[in-house]
Formats: sequence, structure tokens, C-alpha cells
Amino acid sequence: MLVYWGFKAKIIQSLLRRRYKSYKFSNAYRVSLIEDFFNAITPFSTGGQPAQLVALNKTGVDIGVGSSVLLMKFVVYQGMIVVVFGICVLFGYQALSSQISQLAGLIIFGLLIHIVVIIVLLLITFKANWLKSIIHWILKSLKRFKDQETIARWEEGLVEKIDAFYEESVYIRNEKKLLLEISLLTLIQLFFYFIVPYFILLSLGVSHISILTIISLHAFIVLIVSMFPIPGGAGGAEYSFTLLFGGFIANQEKLVIALILW
Repeated sequence: MLVYWGFKAKIIQSLLRRRYKSYKFSNAYRVSLIEDFFNAITPFSTGGQPAQLVALNKTGVDIGVGSSVLLMKFVVYQGMIVVVFGICVLFGYQALSSQISQLAGLIIFGLLIHIVVIIVLLLITFKANWLKSIIHWILKSLKRFKDQETIARWEEGLVEKIDAFYEESVYIRNEKKLLLEISLLTLIQLFFYFIVPYFILLSLGVSHISILTIISLHAFIVLIVSMFPIPGGAGGAEYSFTLLFGGFIANQEKLVIALILW
């Protein structure tokens, strides 16, 4: 987990390289911890992004730049989740078919959610003018509640942030080397996260499961948990963990211990 957070921090630091060359790794590491904490206590893990943005701003990063960086980080993360899922299905489906058959519907639904999220984020990134039009329309409808000067000030501030956001996203999209670097770092980050149950099971004397199987099962759990509107995916996480890993741990007491450690 320490290495996993380290790679998340390196991703943040790399994305900030253009504007903040001397941004400290220790600050980026703290931001990655803040993200995980707020993801764990908010429904659908929605609190991580705003909390990261506040943390970045407190360390001197402009809100517009921070928003763009976090969006690109999130888009790449969602994309790599789908890539890992595809690899798991391609190479590990036969070995996992008995475990995932009971959760096939939830897994497919979770995958669809991730794909929809990617599409929406890409539309926002590539179609900034659409976003400006929507904001203008929303603020225009508020004129009956607020004076025109306040509405104009709000719109000017939002458009300024969108322009900074769009400029940063265009830069990152054009930096193919940076995008490849972030994608590879994200894959490594996910690898360290997905192998955590492997070492938990080893500590309990369960050593007959391959690392690929563990990574595949954990990837499926992440897809399933993303659908539950309860902070930390509570309930869905425990249910999917016991269902997917229960076949490998005959002793119920060990299964409960593995679940608690995980």
C-alpha cells in the first residue's frame, strides 16, 4: 500500500511538472492519502477529487490547473481499470469462471459504469465550449434570484477556470510521452493495489492461488464496489470479497480474518 500511494504521488507530481517543476513529492504523497481517505467515507467515492483539489490549492496549485490535472489523472485511471479488466478476462476467465458466474451481471454493469464515466469526462475535456454554453444557460436562469452583476462575475470566474482547465488538458493530450508515462505509472500503481489480497492469503497459509487469479478477482471487486452508493462500498465490498475468495479459503474463520485485514 505504501508503494501504491507512492506511485499515485508520482503521477500527480508528473502531471504538475509543466507549471510547478519544484512541486514536492511529499506534498503529492499527502494528496494521494487524502484522496483515498475521502473516497472511503463518501458515497460512490465522490469525495476524493474535491478533497484533492483543496489539498493541491493549499500547497500553491491554481484551482484551474489542479482541476485539469486531476481530471486527466482520473481519465487515465478509469481507462487503465478497463484495460486491466480486459486483460483479466482474456487470460484468466477460464480459471475464474466458477467464481465470477454468480456476479457476472454486477461485473458487466460495473464495467459499463466505468466506460460511461470515461466517455463523459472525454466529452468535457474535448468540448469545452459545450460546457461554457451549459454554464451560461444555467446562470442565465438564475437572474431572477441574483443581480446581473453577480451573475456576470460568477460566469467570468467559471469561464476563466474552464479556459485554464482546457489549456492544461490540451497540453497533456499533446504530450504523448507524458500520457504514456502516466498510463504506465497507473498500471503499476494498480498492480500493487490488486496484489494486496495475495499477501493477506499467504499470511493465512493459503498459497495455492496464482497472482494472476488474485489480480483478476480484486479487479472484479473494484468494478462491483464502484456501483454501491454507500461510503467505501460497504456491504458490496464484503459480499463480493467473500463470494470470490471464499472458494479458495475453506476455513470460515480464516475467511473472516482475510476480509478484516483486506
